[in-house]
Amino acid sequence: MIRELKISGHVFTDKQQVEVVIKSLPKSYEPMTVNMTHEKGVKTFDDMVCHFELEVK
Repeated sequence: MIRELKISGHVFTDKQQVEVVIKSLPKSYEPMTVNMTHEKGVKTFDDMVCHFELEVK
């Protein structure tokens, strides 16, 4: 969704990208959503990707 909006010319801040991804997660990701919402280290989309990769491992 973010990629499509960027292609159409919409500009997102890092914070907006993180919020969009968090809000789009399914209910089963709620514990991770709460953690990322309050985690001060998750400020950018890249931070979020790294966080997901660590959770998977």
